[in-house]
Formats: sequence, structure tokens, C-alpha cells
Amino acid sequence: MEIKRNYAADTYAQTLKNSEEKTQNRIGGIKRLAARLLVSTLLSGAFFFALLSLGSVLAWQLDLKTDTLPFLAIPLAGIAAFVAGYVGVRAERKQGLLIGALCAAILYAVLLLISMAASDGAFGGHAVALLLVMLIGGVFGGILAANSEQKKPKKRVRKRK
Repeated sequence: MEIKRNYAADTYAQTLKNSEEKTQNRIGGIKRLAARLLVSTLLSGAFFFALLSLGSVLAWQLDLKTDTLPFLAIPLAGIAAFVAGYVGVRAERKQGLLIGALCAAILYAVLLLISMAASDGAFGGHAVALLLVMLIGGVFGGILAANSEQKKPKKRVRKRK
């Protein structure tokens, strides 16, 4: 007696299995992306505040007016966004433009919320310029990280005794 296989059911079961694997891979990819975005935002935010502190000391030593501080903060925020894009893309080396811009946008949102809280909800005119500078910096950082070569570990040469 010959047993007939139900190929349609086998194909359907395989399709379901492949679909579940793809879903798990997507969820894992989203978790990795969220972790990269969080790490890059935290590191570049700390880097920005360190740069801003150094810039404030420099402005204090040079006796600059307080009106010039926003103009000092914009290029420093662009440098921090560059670092955010670079750190966010460096691990995977994929989608440098998109991930770099996303890292910069998240950092911009954090900085905007902090500045709005400090100024009682006021929205300054330099916010648009800050957004553009930060997006450009994040994109350049992401592209540079995606296109940079990986460092190869040096081979250790053992000395013979």
C-alpha cells in the first residue's frame, strides 16, 4: 500500500516556517537598530556637551558676548551629529545615509527638547539651521562609516628562542 503525500500541506508548512524565521530576523534587526541608535545618541550627546563646555570656556576666556553662543553651538552640534552617524553605522556598515540621518534626527530631537525646556518652550529661529547642520553632519558620518575599510588585526610574529 502506497502512502500519498500531501505536497500542498508540506509547501504550506514550509512557507509558514520561512515566514516565522523572517519575522524573527526582522525583530532581531529592529532590536539591533534601536540599540545602535540609543548608543550613538548617548555617546554623541555626551560628546556634544563636552564640546559645548569647552566652547563655553573658550568664549568666557575670549570675553565673547552671549549673543554669539548659539552661533558657536551650531557647528559643535554638527560635529556631534557626525559622531552620532559614524557610531551608529560603524558596527554594521550598511545604510550609512539613512542610519546617519536617523541618528542625527534623534540627537536633534533630544537637544531641541532640552533647549525648549531651558527656554520655557520658546522655539528659536536657529532651530532650522541647527536641524540642517545636524542632518548633514549625521549623513556624512554615516556615509564615511559605511565606506571605511575594516582594520585587519596585525599578525603577531613570535620570536624564536
